[in-house]
Amino acid sequence: MDKLDQNLSERFGALTSLKELVLSGNKLSCLPNSIGLLENLESLHVEENALTALPEQIGALRKLHVLIAHTNQLTSLPSSFGALRNIQNLDLKKNQLESTGDALATLSGLKFLDLRQNKLVVFPVLPEGAALDQVYLGYNTLSSIDEISILRIEDSVTILDMRDNKLQGLPANLACLYRLKTLDVANNDLTDLPPGLGYLKHLNHFIVDGVLPADLVSQGQFNFGETLLHLNLSSNQFRVLPAEIGELKLLKTLTVESNELQSLHPSIAGLPHLELLRLQKNQLSAESISEFLHNSTALGRSLKELDLRNNCLTSMPLELCQLHSLETLLLAFNRIETLEQFPWSQLTNVSLISISNNKLRSLGRIYDAPLLASLSFENNNLTKVPCELGLCPNLRAIYMNGNPQRTVRGAVIAKGSTEILTYLKNKLPPNAVLPPPSPMTRAFKTDQVGSTQISSSREGRTPSGTPRSANTAYAAHGNYAQDEGPAPVAPVDSFAPIVENSAVDVELVKLSAQIEQLESQLDNPSLSAPKRFALKKELAVVRAKKIREARKIK
Repeated sequence: MDKLDQNLSERFGALTSLKELVLSGNKLSCLPNSIGLLENLESLHVEENALTALPEQIGALRKLHVLIAHTNQLTSLPSSFGALRNIQNLDLKKNQLESTGDALATLSGLKFLDLRQNKLVVFPVLPEGAALDQVYLGYNTLSSIDEISILRIEDSVTILDMRDNKLQGLPANLACLYRLKTLDVANNDLTDLPPGLGYLKHLNHFIVDGVLPADLVSQGQFNFGETLLHLNLSSNQFRVLPAEIGELKLLKTLTVESNELQSLHPSIAGLPHLELLRLQKNQLSAESISEFLHNSTALGRSLKELDLRNNCLTSMPLELCQLHSLETLLLAFNRIETLEQFPWSQLTNVSLISISNNKLRSLGRIYDAPLLASLSFENNNLTKVPCELGLCPNLRAIYMNGNPQRTVRGAVIAKGSTEILTYLKNKLPPNAVLPPPSPMTRAFKTDQVGSTQISSSREGRTPSGTPRSANTAYAAHGNYAQDEGPAPVAPVDSFAPIVENSAVDVELVKLSAQIEQLESQLDNPSLSAPKRFALKKELAVVRAKKIREARKIK
Protein backbone atom coordinates (compact mmCIF):
# COMPACT_ATOMS: atom_id res chain seq x y z
CA MET A 1 0.00 0.00 0.00
CA ASP A 2 1.32 3.47 -0.90
CA LYS A 3 1.99 5.89 1.93
CA LEU A 4 -0.21 8.95 2.33
CA ASP A 5 1.99 11.90 1.43
CA GLN A 6 -0.59 14.58 2.21
CA ASN A 7 -2.78 15.32 5.20
CA LEU A 8 -6.35 14.08 5.53
CA SER A 9 -9.33 16.13 4.43
CA GLU A 10 -11.62 17.68 7.03
CA ARG A 11 -14.41 15.64 5.44
CA PHE A 12 -12.92 12.67 7.26
CA GLY A 13 -15.05 13.67 10.25
CA ALA A 14 -18.16 12.47 8.46
CA LEU A 15 -17.27 8.85 9.29
CA THR A 16 -19.07 9.09 12.61
CA SER A 17 -19.66 5.33 12.94
CA LEU A 18 -15.96 4.55 12.77
CA LYS A 19 -14.65 2.54 15.75
CA GLU A 20 -11.06 1.93 14.69
CA LEU A 21 -8.79 4.13 12.62
CA VAL A 22 -5.32 2.98 11.55
CA LEU A 23 -3.10 5.56 9.85
CA SER A 24 0.26 4.02 10.76
CA GLY A 25 3.43 4.42 8.74
CA ASN A 26 2.47 7.37 6.55
CA LYS A 27 3.86 10.87 6.18
CA LEU A 28 1.15 12.78 8.02
CA SER A 29 2.28 16.01 9.67
CA CYS A 30 -1.10 16.74 11.29
CA LEU A 31 -4.56 15.27 11.83
CA PRO A 32 -7.75 17.07 10.73
CA ASN A 33 -9.66 19.00 13.39
CA SER A 34 -12.75 17.10 12.33
CA ILE A 35 -11.35 13.98 13.96
CA GLY A 36 -13.18 15.17 17.07
CA LEU A 37 -16.46 14.31 15.32
CA LEU A 38 -15.64 10.58 15.36
CA GLU A 39 -17.63 10.14 18.55
CA ASN A 40 -17.64 6.32 18.38
CA LEU A 41 -13.91 5.92 17.81
CA GLU A 42 -12.35 3.43 20.25
CA SER A 43 -8.91 2.80 18.76
CA LEU A 44 -6.62 5.29 16.99
CA HIS A 45 -3.26 4.27 15.48
CA VAL A 46 -1.13 7.10 14.11
CA GLU A 47 2.34 5.75 14.88
CA GLU A 48 5.32 6.24 12.56
CA ASN A 49 4.21 9.49 10.96
CA ALA A 50 5.59 13.03 11.16
CA LEU A 51 3.04 14.51 13.58
CA THR A 52 4.27 17.52 15.52
CA ALA A 53 1.02 17.96 17.49
CA LEU A 54 -2.35 16.37 18.14
CA PRO A 55 -5.47 18.46 17.39
CA GLU A 56 -7.20 20.15 20.31
CA GLN A 57 -10.44 18.43 19.25
CA ILE A 58 -9.03 15.01 20.15
CA GLY A 59 -10.43 15.47 23.65
CA ALA A 60 -13.93 14.92 22.23
CA LEU A 61 -13.18 11.24 21.59
CA ARG A 62 -14.80 10.17 24.86
CA LYS A 63 -14.96 6.47 23.86
CA LEU A 64 -11.30 6.22 22.91
CA HIS A 65 -9.61 3.24 24.63
CA VAL A 66 -6.38 2.95 22.66
CA LEU A 67 -4.09 5.69 21.34
CA ILE A 68 -0.88 4.57 19.67
CA ALA A 69 1.16 7.56 18.51
CA HIS A 70 4.76 6.47 18.95
CA THR A 71 7.55 7.42 16.55
CA ASN A 72 6.38 10.92 15.69
CA GLN A 73 7.65 14.40 16.53
CA LEU A 74 5.19 15.44 19.22
CA THR A 75 6.54 18.17 21.48
CA SER A 76 3.46 18.65 23.70
CA LEU A 77 -0.04 17.34 24.37
CA PRO A 78 -3.21 19.42 23.82
CA SER A 79 -5.02 20.88 26.83
CA SER A 80 -8.08 18.77 26.02
CA PHE A 81 -6.10 15.55 26.39
CA GLY A 82 -7.25 15.09 29.98
CA ALA A 83 -10.82 14.56 28.76
CA LEU A 84 -9.88 11.11 27.40
CA ARG A 85 -11.00 9.47 30.62
CA ASN A 86 -11.71 6.08 29.06
CA ILE A 87 -8.30 5.64 27.51
CA GLN A 88 -6.57 2.48 28.73
CA ASN A 89 -3.55 2.06 26.47
CA LEU A 90 -1.40 5.13 25.72
CA ASP A 91 1.79 4.70 23.72
CA LEU A 92 3.73 7.93 23.07
CA LYS A 93 7.29 6.62 23.00
CA LYS A 94 9.86 7.94 20.52
CA ASN A 95 8.60 11.53 20.40
CA GLN A 96 10.04 14.87 21.50
CA LEU A 97 8.04 15.43 24.70
CA GLU A 98 9.82 17.35 27.45
CA SER A 99 6.80 17.38 29.74
CA THR A 100 3.25 16.05 29.80
CA GLY A 101 1.99 18.81 32.09
CA ASP A 102 -1.34 17.84 33.66
CA ALA A 103 -2.50 15.98 30.56
CA LEU A 104 -2.37 12.56 32.27
CA ALA A 105 -3.68 13.55 35.69
CA THR A 106 -7.34 12.81 34.95
CA LEU A 107 -6.96 9.68 32.78
CA SER A 108 -8.66 7.49 35.37
CA GLY A 109 -9.01 4.48 33.04
CA LEU A 110 -5.33 4.30 32.09
CA LYS A 111 -3.68 0.87 32.48
CA PHE A 112 -0.62 1.08 30.21
CA LEU A 113 1.63 4.12 29.74
CA ASP A 114 4.72 4.21 27.52
CA LEU A 115 6.76 7.43 27.35
CA ARG A 116 10.16 5.91 26.62
CA GLN A 117 12.67 7.65 24.36
CA ASN A 118 11.32 11.16 24.71
CA LYS A 119 13.08 14.18 26.20
CA LEU A 120 11.27 14.26 29.52
CA VAL A 121 12.91 16.41 32.15
CA VAL A 122 9.84 16.56 34.42
CA PHE A 123 8.34 13.44 35.99
CA PRO A 124 4.75 13.04 34.70
CA VAL A 125 1.77 13.83 36.89
CA LEU A 126 0.24 10.37 36.96
CA PRO A 127 -3.53 9.78 37.23
CA GLU A 128 -4.95 9.24 40.70
CA GLY A 129 -7.27 6.31 41.28
CA ALA A 130 -6.40 4.71 37.94
CA ALA A 131 -5.65 1.04 37.41
CA LEU A 132 -2.26 1.95 35.94
CA ASP A 133 -0.38 -1.34 35.78
CA GLN A 134 2.67 -0.68 33.60
CA VAL A 135 4.66 2.56 33.46
CA TYR A 136 7.58 2.89 31.04
CA LEU A 137 9.64 6.07 31.41
CA GLY A 138 13.06 4.77 30.34
CA TYR A 139 15.49 6.58 28.04
CA ASN A 140 14.64 10.14 29.08
CA THR A 141 16.55 12.75 31.10
CA LEU A 142 14.62 12.57 34.37
CA SER A 143 16.72 13.49 37.39
CA SER A 144 14.16 12.54 40.05
CA ILE A 145 10.90 10.70 40.70
CA ASP A 146 8.09 12.89 42.01
CA GLU A 147 7.15 11.47 45.43
CA ILE A 148 3.54 12.68 45.26
CA SER A 149 2.96 11.50 41.72
CA ILE A 150 4.38 8.02 42.30
CA LEU A 151 2.03 7.44 45.26
CA ARG A 152 -0.95 7.92 42.95
CA ILE A 153 -0.28 4.47 41.47
CA GLU A 154 0.76 2.63 44.64
CA ASP A 155 -2.30 0.35 44.54
CA SER A 156 -1.91 -0.75 40.92
CA VAL A 157 1.55 -0.54 39.36
CA THR A 158 3.44 -3.81 38.81
CA ILE A 159 6.10 -2.67 36.30
CA LEU A 160 8.11 0.55 36.63
CA ASP A 161 10.79 1.20 34.02
CA MET A 162 13.13 4.10 34.80
CA ARG A 163 16.26 2.85 33.04
CA ASP A 164 18.70 5.15 31.24
CA ASN A 165 17.72 8.42 32.89
CA LYS A 166 19.69 10.79 35.10
CA LEU A 167 18.29 9.67 38.45
CA GLN A 168 20.58 10.52 41.35
CA GLY A 169 18.42 8.81 43.93
CA LEU A 170 15.17 6.96 44.50
CA PRO A 171 12.50 8.25 46.90
CA ALA A 172 11.95 6.26 50.08
CA ASN A 173 8.23 5.96 49.36
CA LEU A 174 9.03 3.84 46.31
CA ALA A 175 8.75 1.03 48.84
CA CYS A 176 5.01 1.83 49.10
CA LEU A 177 4.41 0.32 45.64
CA TYR A 178 3.43 -2.95 47.27
CA ARG A 179 2.28 -4.64 44.05
CA LEU A 180 5.56 -3.92 42.23
CA LYS A 181 7.01 -6.95 40.44
CA THR A 182 9.58 -5.37 38.11
CA LEU A 183 11.78 -2.37 38.84
CA ASP A 184 14.33 -1.31 36.22
CA VAL A 185 16.67 1.52 37.27
CA ALA A 186 19.64 0.49 35.15
CA ASN A 187 22.10 3.07 33.83
CA ASN A 188 21.31 5.98 36.12
CA ASP A 189 23.49 7.99 38.49
CA LEU A 190 22.41 6.19 41.65
CA THR A 191 24.67 6.13 44.68
CA ASP A 192 22.19 4.49 47.05
CA LEU A 193 18.97 2.49 47.15
CA PRO A 194 16.14 2.90 49.68
CA PRO A 195 16.31 -0.01 52.17
CA GLY A 196 12.52 -0.35 52.07
CA LEU A 197 12.76 -1.98 48.65
CA GLY A 198 13.68 -5.15 50.46
CA TYR A 199 10.15 -5.41 51.85
CA LEU A 200 8.37 -5.46 48.49
CA LYS A 201 7.22 -9.06 48.67
CA HIS A 202 6.21 -9.31 45.00
CA LEU A 203 9.39 -7.76 43.56
CA ASN A 204 11.08 -10.46 41.51
CA HIS A 205 12.78 -8.52 38.68
CA PHE A 206 15.24 -5.91 39.96
CA ILE A 207 17.58 -4.46 37.33
CA VAL A 208 20.32 -2.14 38.57
CA ASP A 209 23.13 -2.74 36.08
CA GLY A 210 25.30 0.07 34.83
CA VAL A 211 26.18 2.33 37.72
CA LEU A 212 25.75 0.54 41.03
CA PRO A 213 28.77 1.09 43.31
CA ALA A 214 30.74 -2.07 43.95
CA ASP A 215 30.20 -1.98 47.72
CA LEU A 216 26.47 -1.26 47.67
CA VAL A 217 25.20 -4.80 47.30
CA SER A 218 27.25 -5.97 50.24
CA GLN A 219 25.89 -3.48 52.75
CA GLY A 220 23.37 -6.02 54.02
CA GLN A 221 20.44 -3.61 54.22
CA PHE A 222 18.19 -5.28 51.66
CA ASN A 223 15.86 -8.20 52.18
CA PHE A 224 15.13 -9.72 48.78
CA GLY A 225 15.79 -13.27 49.95
CA GLU A 226 12.16 -14.34 49.80
CA THR A 227 11.05 -12.49 46.65
CA LEU A 228 13.76 -11.89 44.06
CA LEU A 229 13.75 -14.27 41.07
CA HIS A 230 15.92 -12.43 38.53
CA LEU A 231 18.93 -10.22 39.25
CA ASN A 232 20.94 -8.33 36.63
CA LEU A 233 24.15 -6.63 37.76
CA SER A 234 25.76 -6.23 34.34
CA SER A 235 28.01 -3.39 33.21
CA ASN A 236 29.37 -2.46 36.61
CA GLN A 237 32.96 -2.84 37.78
CA PHE A 238 32.58 -5.76 40.17
CA ARG A 239 35.68 -7.84 40.77
CA VAL A 240 33.92 -10.09 43.26
CA LEU A 241 30.29 -10.72 44.12
CA PRO A 242 29.29 -10.51 47.78
CA ALA A 243 28.35 -13.61 49.73
CA GLU A 244 24.95 -12.03 50.46
CA ILE A 245 23.77 -12.94 46.96
CA GLY A 246 23.83 -16.51 48.20
CA GLU A 247 20.95 -15.57 50.52
CA LEU A 248 18.58 -14.95 47.59
CA LYS A 249 17.17 -18.44 47.91
CA LEU A 250 14.49 -18.08 45.20
CA LEU A 251 16.81 -16.61 42.57
CA LYS A 252 16.40 -18.25 39.15
CA THR A 253 18.49 -15.98 36.93
CA LEU A 254 21.74 -14.22 37.82
CA THR A 255 23.29 -12.05 35.11
CA VAL A 256 26.61 -10.37 35.81
CA GLU A 257 27.97 -9.62 32.34
CA SER A 258 30.59 -7.03 31.37
CA ASN A 259 32.20 -6.68 34.78
CA GLU A 260 35.69 -7.43 36.09
CA LEU A 261 34.90 -10.58 38.05
CA GLN A 262 37.93 -12.63 39.01
CA SER A 263 36.15 -14.96 41.42
CA LEU A 264 32.70 -16.07 42.56
CA HIS A 265 31.71 -16.64 46.16
CA PRO A 266 30.91 -20.33 46.83
CA SER A 267 27.65 -19.33 48.55
CA ILE A 268 26.22 -18.46 45.13
CA ALA A 269 26.78 -22.07 44.09
CA GLY A 270 24.42 -23.02 46.91
CA LEU A 271 21.39 -21.25 45.42
CA PRO A 272 18.85 -24.08 45.19
CA HIS A 273 16.71 -22.70 42.33
CA LEU A 274 19.30 -20.98 40.12
CA GLU A 275 18.69 -22.01 36.49
CA LEU A 276 20.57 -19.41 34.43
CA LEU A 277 24.03 -18.10 35.33
CA ARG A 278 25.34 -15.59 32.80
CA LEU A 279 28.92 -14.41 33.37
CA GLN A 280 29.96 -13.29 29.90
CA LYS A 281 32.78 -10.73 29.54
CA ASN A 282 34.59 -11.02 32.85
CA GLN A 283 38.07 -12.14 33.96
CA LEU A 284 37.25 -15.57 35.36
CA SER A 285 39.85 -18.33 35.15
CA ALA A 286 39.48 -22.11 35.19
CA GLU A 287 40.84 -22.14 38.73
CA SER A 288 38.24 -19.64 39.95
CA ILE A 289 35.42 -21.70 38.41
CA SER A 290 36.79 -24.86 40.02
CA GLU A 291 36.92 -23.17 43.40
CA PHE A 292 33.42 -21.78 42.93
CA LEU A 293 31.89 -25.16 42.09
CA HIS A 294 33.94 -27.21 44.54
CA ASN A 295 31.59 -29.76 46.15
CA SER A 296 28.52 -27.87 44.95
CA THR A 297 25.39 -30.02 44.90
CA ALA A 298 22.69 -27.33 44.60
CA LEU A 299 23.74 -26.07 41.16
CA GLY A 300 24.15 -29.64 40.00
CA ARG A 301 20.44 -30.14 40.46
CA SER A 302 19.15 -26.77 39.21
CA LEU A 303 21.47 -25.01 36.73
CA LYS A 304 20.35 -25.29 33.10
CA GLU A 305 22.45 -22.65 31.37
CA LEU A 306 25.99 -21.49 32.09
CA ASP A 307 27.49 -18.67 30.02
CA LEU A 308 31.25 -18.22 30.46
CA ARG A 309 32.00 -16.62 27.10
CA ASN A 310 34.74 -13.99 26.87
CA ASN A 311 36.60 -14.92 30.04
CA CYS A 312 40.14 -16.14 30.78
CA LEU A 313 39.75 -19.92 30.87
CA THR A 314 42.80 -21.82 29.63
CA SER A 315 41.47 -25.29 30.48
CA MET A 316 38.18 -27.05 31.18
CA PRO A 317 37.29 -26.79 34.88
CA LEU A 318 36.78 -30.39 35.94
CA GLU A 319 34.08 -29.40 38.40
CA LEU A 320 31.73 -28.52 35.53
CA CYS A 321 30.89 -32.21 35.30
CA GLN A 322 28.88 -31.86 38.53
CA LEU A 323 26.24 -29.84 36.68
CA HIS A 324 24.01 -32.80 35.84
CA SER A 325 20.98 -30.64 34.93
CA LEU A 326 22.97 -28.38 32.59
CA GLU A 327 21.45 -28.04 29.11
CA THR A 328 23.45 -25.15 27.60
CA LEU A 329 27.19 -24.58 28.04
CA LEU A 330 28.71 -21.49 26.40
CA LEU A 331 32.52 -21.30 26.50
CA ALA A 332 33.37 -19.33 23.34
CA PHE A 333 36.09 -16.67 23.29
CA ASN A 334 38.35 -18.12 25.96
CA ARG A 335 41.83 -19.67 25.66
CA ILE A 336 41.02 -23.34 26.26
CA GLU A 337 43.56 -25.62 24.54
CA THR A 338 42.14 -29.11 25.03
CA LEU A 339 39.04 -31.03 26.09
CA GLU A 340 41.00 -34.25 26.64
CA GLN A 341 40.07 -36.27 29.72
CA PHE A 342 37.04 -34.17 30.58
CA PRO A 343 34.21 -36.62 31.50
CA TRP A 344 31.51 -35.44 29.10
CA SER A 345 29.35 -38.46 29.89
CA GLN A 346 28.64 -36.86 33.27
CA LEU A 347 26.79 -33.95 31.62
CA THR A 348 23.76 -36.11 31.03
CA ASN A 349 21.40 -33.30 29.95
CA VAL A 350 23.61 -30.93 28.00
CA SER A 351 22.33 -30.43 24.46
CA LEU A 352 24.07 -27.24 23.30
CA ILE A 353 27.81 -26.67 23.59
CA SER A 354 29.58 -23.65 22.11
CA ILE A 355 33.36 -23.62 22.40
CA SER A 356 34.26 -21.55 19.34
CA ASN A 357 37.12 -19.07 19.24
CA ASN A 358 39.41 -20.81 21.69
CA LYS A 359 42.81 -22.48 21.11
CA LEU A 360 41.57 -26.06 20.99
CA ARG A 361 43.92 -28.75 19.73
CA SER A 362 41.63 -31.61 20.77
CA LEU A 363 37.91 -32.15 21.36
CA GLY A 364 38.58 -35.17 23.57
CA ARG A 365 35.52 -37.39 23.94
CA ILE A 366 32.95 -34.64 23.65
CA TYR A 367 30.80 -37.13 21.77
CA ASP A 368 30.17 -38.88 25.12
CA ALA A 369 27.63 -36.17 26.04
CA PRO A 370 24.50 -38.33 25.60
CA LEU A 371 22.00 -35.62 24.55
CA LEU A 372 24.35 -33.44 22.50
CA ALA A 373 22.26 -31.74 19.79
CA SER A 374 24.26 -28.64 18.80
CA LEU A 375 28.04 -28.28 18.82
CA SER A 376 30.08 -25.27 17.73
CA PHE A 377 33.89 -25.34 17.69
CA GLU A 378 34.67 -22.81 14.97
CA ASN A 379 37.95 -20.87 14.85
CA ASN A 380 40.21 -23.14 16.88
CA ASN A 381 43.51 -24.98 16.22
CA LEU A 382 42.05 -28.42 15.58
CA THR A 383 43.95 -30.63 13.14
CA LYS A 384 41.59 -33.59 13.63
CA VAL A 385 37.87 -33.94 14.26
CA PRO A 386 36.66 -37.15 15.96
CA CYS A 387 34.64 -39.22 13.51
CA GLU A 388 32.60 -40.53 16.45
CA LEU A 389 30.62 -37.29 16.30
CA GLY A 390 28.87 -38.85 13.32
CA LEU A 391 27.46 -41.50 15.67
CA CYS A 392 25.93 -39.09 18.20
CA PRO A 393 22.20 -39.97 18.09
CA ASN A 394 20.90 -36.47 18.88
CA LEU A 395 23.49 -34.29 17.16
CA ARG A 396 21.81 -32.20 14.47
CA ALA A 397 23.86 -28.99 14.26
CA ILE A 398 27.65 -28.85 13.98
CA TYR A 399 29.73 -25.75 13.20
CA MET A 400 33.45 -26.25 12.50
CA ASN A 401 34.76 -23.59 10.09
CA GLY A 402 38.07 -21.90 10.82
CA ASN A 403 40.15 -24.94 11.86
CA PRO A 404 43.27 -26.36 10.12
CA GLN A 405 41.75 -29.87 10.23
CA ARG A 406 41.74 -32.23 7.25
CA THR A 407 39.22 -34.74 8.57
CA VAL A 408 36.32 -33.10 6.74
CA ARG A 409 36.80 -31.44 3.37
CA GLY A 410 35.74 -27.84 2.89
CA ALA A 411 33.23 -28.77 0.22
CA VAL A 412 31.45 -31.03 2.71
CA ILE A 413 31.46 -28.35 5.41
CA ALA A 414 29.86 -25.93 2.99
CA LYS A 415 26.89 -28.28 2.58
CA GLY A 416 25.91 -28.03 6.24
CA SER A 417 25.51 -30.12 9.36
CA THR A 418 23.71 -33.12 7.87
CA GLU A 419 26.40 -33.68 5.26
CA ILE A 420 29.18 -33.23 7.81
CA LEU A 421 27.73 -35.80 10.21
CA THR A 422 27.10 -38.29 7.40
CA TYR A 423 30.66 -37.82 6.17
CA LEU A 424 32.11 -38.42 9.63
CA LYS A 425 29.99 -41.52 10.14
CA ASN A 426 31.03 -42.94 6.77
CA LYS A 427 34.70 -42.68 7.72
CA LEU A 428 34.08 -45.28 10.46
CA PRO A 429 33.61 -49.03 9.96
CA PRO A 430 30.08 -49.90 8.76
CA ASN A 431 29.15 -51.61 12.04
CA ALA A 432 30.60 -48.97 14.33
CA VAL A 433 28.82 -47.63 17.41
CA LEU A 434 29.94 -45.26 20.13
CA PRO A 435 32.13 -47.01 22.70
CA PRO A 436 30.84 -46.75 26.26
CA PRO A 437 32.76 -44.28 28.43
CA SER A 438 35.20 -45.85 30.84
CA PRO A 439 34.02 -46.22 34.45
CA MET A 440 34.74 -43.18 36.58
CA THR A 441 37.54 -43.84 39.05
CA ARG A 442 39.35 -42.19 41.91
CA ALA A 443 38.21 -38.60 41.54
CA PHE A 444 34.51 -39.30 40.99
CA LYS A 445 31.58 -41.07 42.56
CA THR A 446 28.58 -41.12 40.26
CA ASP A 447 25.91 -42.80 42.38
CA GLN A 448 24.11 -39.50 43.09
CA VAL A 449 24.63 -35.79 42.82
CA GLY A 450 24.70 -35.32 46.52
CA SER A 451 27.59 -37.72 47.01
CA THR A 452 29.70 -36.54 44.08
CA GLN A 453 33.13 -35.61 45.35
CA ILE A 454 35.35 -33.50 43.11
CA SER A 455 38.86 -32.42 43.93
CA SER A 456 39.97 -29.04 42.72
CA SER A 457 42.18 -29.40 39.68
CA ARG A 458 44.07 -26.39 40.95
CA GLU A 459 44.94 -28.12 44.20
CA GLY A 460 45.75 -31.42 42.48
CA ARG A 461 44.51 -33.60 45.36
CA THR A 462 42.15 -36.51 45.72
CA PRO A 463 39.18 -36.45 48.13
CA SER A 464 41.34 -38.15 50.73
CA GLY A 465 43.80 -35.29 50.56
CA THR A 466 46.67 -37.21 48.96
CA PRO A 467 48.42 -35.70 45.96
CA ARG A 468 47.03 -36.83 42.64
CA SER A 469 49.45 -38.22 40.09
CA ALA A 470 49.53 -36.79 36.59
CA ASN A 471 47.83 -39.74 34.96
CA THR A 472 44.82 -39.61 37.33
CA ALA A 473 44.18 -35.87 37.36
CA TYR A 474 40.91 -36.35 35.53
CA ALA A 475 40.52 -40.10 36.09
CA ALA A 476 37.69 -40.43 33.63
CA HIS A 477 38.79 -42.41 30.60
CA GLY A 478 42.34 -43.47 31.40
CA ASN A 479 45.57 -41.71 30.56
CA TYR A 480 44.83 -39.68 27.46
CA ALA A 481 48.28 -38.18 27.46
CA GLN A 482 49.54 -41.49 26.09
CA ASP A 483 46.56 -42.13 23.84
CA GLU A 484 46.26 -39.49 21.16
CA GLY A 485 44.45 -41.67 18.64
CA PRO A 486 40.69 -42.04 18.32
CA ALA A 487 38.83 -44.04 20.91
CA PRO A 488 38.20 -47.68 19.99
CA VAL A 489 34.91 -48.32 18.26
CA ALA A 490 32.80 -51.25 19.45
CA PRO A 491 31.21 -53.58 16.87
CA VAL A 492 27.48 -53.32 16.51
CA ASP A 493 27.14 -57.11 16.57
CA SER A 494 27.60 -57.08 20.33
CA PHE A 495 24.19 -55.44 20.75
CA ALA A 496 20.94 -57.35 20.23
CA PRO A 497 18.67 -55.66 17.66
CA ILE A 498 15.09 -54.77 18.62
CA VAL A 499 12.67 -54.63 15.73
CA GLU A 500 9.39 -55.97 17.10
CA ASN A 501 6.17 -53.94 16.83
CA SER A 502 5.91 -53.73 20.60
CA ALA A 503 9.24 -51.97 20.62
CA VAL A 504 7.89 -49.52 18.03
CA ASP A 505 4.92 -48.77 20.29
CA VAL A 506 7.27 -48.09 23.18
CA GLU A 507 9.36 -45.86 20.95
CA LEU A 508 6.28 -43.85 19.93
CA VAL A 509 5.40 -43.27 23.56
CA LYS A 510 8.94 -42.10 24.27
CA LEU A 511 8.94 -39.79 21.27
CA SER A 512 5.58 -38.29 22.25
CA ALA A 513 6.89 -37.60 25.73
CA GLN A 514 10.05 -36.08 24.29
CA ILE A 515 8.02 -33.82 21.98
CA GLU A 516 5.89 -32.66 24.90
CA GLN A 517 9.00 -31.94 26.96
CA LEU A 518 10.63 -29.94 24.15
CA GLU A 519 7.47 -27.91 23.56
CA SER A 520 7.31 -27.15 27.27
CA GLN A 521 10.93 -25.97 27.26
CA LEU A 522 10.25 -23.67 24.30
CA ASP A 523 7.55 -21.91 26.33
CA ASN A 524 10.24 -20.62 28.71
CA PRO A 525 10.62 -16.87 27.95
CA SER A 526 14.11 -16.72 29.49
CA LEU A 527 15.67 -19.07 26.90
CA SER A 528 18.74 -17.70 25.18
CA ALA A 529 18.62 -17.40 21.39
CA PRO A 530 21.15 -20.24 20.78
CA LYS A 531 19.23 -22.56 23.09
CA ARG A 532 15.87 -21.73 21.48
CA PHE A 533 17.31 -22.35 18.02
CA ALA A 534 18.73 -25.72 19.07
CA LEU A 535 15.46 -26.77 20.71
CA LYS A 536 13.44 -25.92 17.61
CA LYS A 537 15.74 -27.99 15.43
CA GLU A 538 15.64 -30.89 17.86
CA LEU A 539 11.84 -30.71 18.03
CA ALA A 540 11.56 -30.88 14.24
CA VAL A 541 13.83 -33.91 14.16
CA VAL A 542 11.90 -35.73 16.89
CA ARG A 543 8.56 -35.03 15.18
CA ALA A 544 9.90 -36.43 11.91
CA LYS A 545 11.20 -39.50 13.71
CA LYS A 546 7.79 -40.07 15.29
CA ILE A 547 6.14 -39.96 11.87
CA ARG A 548 8.58 -42.56 10.56
CA GLU A 549 8.00 -44.82 13.56
CA ALA A 550 4.24 -44.53 13.19
CA ARG A 551 4.46 -45.70 9.59
CA LYS A 552 6.08 -48.95 10.70
CA ILE A 553 2.90 -50.18 12.37
CA LYS A 554 0.46 -49.11 9.66
